[in-house]
Amino acid sequence: MLRAASAVLLTALLVLLGVPAHADTAAFTKDSEWSGGYTGRFTVTNTGNAQLTGWTVGFDLPSGTSVGSYWDALLARTGAHYEFRNREYNGTLAPGASASFGWVSSGTGTPQNCTLNGRACSGPADTTPPSVPSGLTVSGATGTSLKVSWNPSTDDTGVAGYDLVRDAGSPTAVTGTSTTVTGLSPNTTYSFKVRARDAAGNVSAYSVLL
Repeated sequence: MLRAASAVLLTALLVLLGVPAHADTAAFTKDSEWSGGYTGRFTVTNTGNAQLTGWTVGFDLPSGTSVGSYWDALLARTGAHYEFRNREYNGTLAPGASASFGWVSSGTGTPQNCTLNGRACSGPADTTPPSVPSGLTVSGATGTSLKVSWNPSTDDTGVAGYDLVRDAGSPTAVTGTSTTVTGLSPNTTYSFKVRARDAAGNVSAYSVLL
């Protein structure tokens, strides 16, 4: 008969990291190109959870490349540095909305050191861990195996998987919210705990021992 270990009361300090109000991005593409230049475009997307009320995309162009005509933005230039600011009709973006501006490039160099409102155009790094898994249960016990299940965690970018630990062993990667543990011995007490992880490598705290 398999017996689950008694729960251990854990006291932890949880630092809650909220999703940034503005997690905006700006992506560069070439709409067309030729031997001496190209038509470039940046698309600004509000990937956050609050309305964006203005944007400025800044970047550098290498020597031999410059901006000619442009549209759907206002331009300020200092040497090889360009800053495109929204027009009055495309600066306010609801969550999930996007706006684009474009230009004709003289030369083949592409934008470098891109910033959006002073931050990297790729958006802020994901540093928010998933929530702690809860509701661990054991079922289907046999003489040498049992099934461990838990409630799914949540994450701002999605949970990539879970790590299950038996006793003081090494974590075992699990893709779903349950797994069958084998190789057990009858009449032996085992303990289990699980944590969640996301694609950025952030991990939650471990659940309470089962």
